[in-house]
Amino acid sequence: MTITVHEHEETRLACQQITSGQGATLWQRYGNYVAVMGPSLTTNNQWVLKSQGWVGGIVVDAELRVMLQPKTPVANIFGMLEYAYRLNSFHLLDGVAAFGAIDEMFQQLAIIFAKRVLDRARIGLHRPYLAHTQQSPVVRGRIDLPENWRAPHRHPPTSRFQERTTDCKDNQIIAFTLQMLARHRLSRDASGLIRTALHRFAGAATPMPCQPSDCINRHYTRINQDYQLLHALCRFFLEHSGPTHQLGDRTMIPFLVNMGRLFELFVAQWLLAHLPAEYRLVAQERVAVDAAGAFPITLDMVIYNAASNRPLLVIDTKYKTADSPSPDDLQQVVAYSVARGCASAVLIYPTQLRRPFNGRYGQSEIAIRTVAFDIATDIEKGGRRMLEELLLLLSESPA
Repeated sequence: MTITVHEHEETRLACQQITSGQGATLWQRYGNYVAVMGPSLTTNNQWVLKSQGWVGGIVVDAELRVMLQPKTPVANIFGMLEYAYRLNSFHLLDGVAAFGAIDEMFQQLAIIFAKRVLDRARIGLHRPYLAHTQQSPVVRGRIDLPENWRAPHRHPPTSRFQERTTDCKDNQIIAFTLQMLARHRLSRDASGLIRTALHRFAGAATPMPCQPSDCINRHYTRINQDYQLLHALCRFFLEHSGPTHQLGDRTMIPFLVNMGRLFELFVAQWLLAHLPAEYRLVAQERVAVDAAGAFPITLDMVIYNAASNRPLLVIDTKYKTADSPSPDDLQQVVAYSVARGCASAVLIYPTQLRRPFNGRYGQSEIAIRTVAFDIATDIEKGGRRMLEELLLLLSESPA
């Protein structure tokens, strides 16, 4: 049975639709992703489920699957993912029909990833030179003189050499991602392609556990340029697979997207692509709030004057639906602006607030404004409307 939970809405189910064991599993393992309230007098003897800002699919057991469905059209979510993970330049979905559900998007991305991996395997995996140190009676490369001087009576001697191998970090990241995807509940086409790709990597690269951060800031040349897309997709799958993707864990893995984090990444990458050249945007900037630097905070985004390097605008994204900004939102952005030494701040929401804010909060001298990046319709139009408001604010800031 599949239960659909829509974003920002409560889903109520009869008590017999979910067993106590399934409810306990859902609450214990996935309570951070979906709020679970069991049958009681307060719930009118019903199960109550509500998304905690995540969308995707959770496999509870062989009989129960929970789909956390977004309010935003799934095609728009893919557009956000393209910007957030810099996939838009690869034209991944040219000629592919629009998605109807979030799991369709995941399935299609898994198929695209597997096909790209197989294409690369057919022409040959990347084989860089890696340095090795080895004790051998036959000297390979050159003798490691410092090591042998420290132990002159050691036999055989130690030598250093370089060897071309496919078992490098570039391929290990892909092998680990394929192994992780093999434990997802995928369609027959997707799972077949993933298993075929994993078979091609057997013996060529060790699926060493890795983090999403391992997939970025890697060095690419003409020889391995196509790995940039593969690693971007690896980062996507590693970041949005559930908490059980440990090596050797055979549990079925959920696919979950943190919409708040995706919205933040998307807005930053959209602005980087569209902000005029006289401004410079820095995302995820760490700023110390004390002289010793013991308590740093991380700002979502800061826009600087490119010529003078003066901070002009602090930006904080808030993925939530509300009539007006909460006091916590306002207090947070004030603290961020003070820490950065900036007189202006913007709170960006995914929809237009009924009561937008434009002024100062309390005794603060920080000018705060709320702006919408509407992701419910055409995200490019929503972005241009947001940019017009930001540029108006920036034009009013001293250089």
